[in-house]
Amino acid sequence: MTPVELPGRLLFLSDDPRKVEAQLAGEDLQPAQAAPLRDDVSTDEMTPQTACLLFDERLGREVLIGFKAGDRRPIARDAIRRGGFSVIVAGKRYGKGSSREHSPLAHVSAGIRLIVAESFERIFRQNCDNLGLFTSTDMGLAGRIRRGEVVAIEELVRDRDSLAAALLRAGGLLRYASKRGFAGPAGAAVARAAGPQTLVEKILARHAADPAHPLKAGEGGFVRADWRFCHEYFTGMVAHLLHANFGRPVPLHDTQTILLFEDHLTLAHRSPVHVQGGLLPGVKDLSHAHREFAAEYGIRRHVDRAAHALVAVDLVERLFQIVDDRRNGDGLGAEPRGARRARSAQLMRDALIHALELAVQRLVRRISRARVELGEQRAHRRQRRFQAMREVVEGIAIAR
Repeated sequence: MTPVELPGRLLFLSDDPRKVEAQLAGEDLQPAQAAPLRDDVSTDEMTPQTACLLFDERLGREVLIGFKAGDRRPIARDAIRRGGFSVIVAGKRYGKGSSREHSPLAHVSAGIRLIVAESFERIFRQNCDNLGLFTSTDMGLAGRIRRGEVVAIEELVRDRDSLAAALLRAGGLLRYASKRGFAGPAGAAVARAAGPQTLVEKILARHAADPAHPLKAGEGGFVRADWRFCHEYFTGMVAHLLHANFGRPVPLHDTQTILLFEDHLTLAHRSPVHVQGGLLPGVKDLSHAHREFAAEYGIRRHVDRAAHALVAVDLVERLFQIVDDRRNGDGLGAEPRGARRARSAQLMRDALIHALELAVQRLVRRISRARVELGEQRAHRRQRRFQAMREVVEGIAIAR
């Protein structure tokens, strides 16, 4: 039996803000005292928009600052970490909303080792598995932990699928991959399933990476990716997790097949939400971390401040180069330079035309909406004039 280390306190996310505030002030509640528990705690409450501009241990200060109980938000910045909590207990559908990886990482960074809830949203729970953060729907655990009983890892993974259990036992996805030995450029061959296969099954089988979890319908597994990509919202987090698990520098394999690009926040300086909300320094931090990672490991950053179509052109041109390199390595010779240039030029023209078409379509939609709004305004003004005239006529009639 392998015990789970839970050195801290339990925090019950009660529907009553006074009960949450009492726990943050140092009072420890029994499960019955904390009821009722909040349902539908969303990832936006766990890590609001401002928190998503962070990507490292600083997230631990932000966890659950958007949590709402009654008409209040009782959890202040850094309250979870300062309170010394290891376990969070909540109601149904914990982790609903967008599938932001910031939320489970914020829990881990604040010292949370276990979340107990009546139910979880699937993607949130899988993200917890990837970070080695334990989750359970056994609500009886809260009382047992309060009484000082030891909780074993085997108990927490008993009802999970085999892959989730393996990840949690290893301490998360990255540590599992490292221990299994398929994080490098080559790994053990994986036996293919007997019998006929669809085209997709053949492609996946050819890329299967983990002999311990052969690919089966309805179950999780691992495959080697031909291409890996990351944009500026997550590159800093990727770097932080890689360095935390493997040290710095971390060995990256086949970096020419890693794609880095900025597209989510390139126009943040024009966004009233980001400008007026004072979020631009955080945006710059994300961009800096993205570019620093690319520079440190010699990874090419693809076109900045451009439409996705142009990023795709840049990618295709890089693919041509890789294909040529491999053809040369096989003794086949590269594609004639003129033919490749002509094909690249045609791709660029097609991409520009596509981008312009999309821009024109957006402009037409905006003009249409503006016409509708203008028409509504004119109709409203005519109605007001008609009402005023009627009141005048009625006033004259009364005077007579």
